[in-house]
Amino acid sequence: MATEIRLRNRKTGDEKIAYEGYSWTSLSFGAFPTLLRGDIALGLAVLFAIVVLAIGAFVAGYPTWLSTAIVGGVWGQFYNKIHFHRLLAAGYERAPDPPTVQPASP
Repeated sequence: MATEIRLRNRKTGDEKIAYEGYSWTSLSFGAFPTLLRGDIALGLAVLFAIVVLAIGAFVAGYPTWLSTAIVGGVWGQFYNKIHFHRLLAAGYERAPDPPTVQPASP
């Protein structure tokens, strides 16, 4: 399971969530998590790889879902790290953890 990391842009005050660890959503949904996080060019490249491998699998007589599983499995290893480093390059930095609320003692 991936660990959530809160990031804040110092200039704009915008906060985003990045994840550290394996991207299970990329394994399950292929390129769609990449596209939904705003990495359009990278998401389209992954989608293109899935389609090309699916065509190759179809021509070779293998099930086409195999291409999604292979690309998603490999992509899941790398995507969270790529997304995290892209946010750091865009000016985001780790945000301090929000203070925890302690229950009032009587």
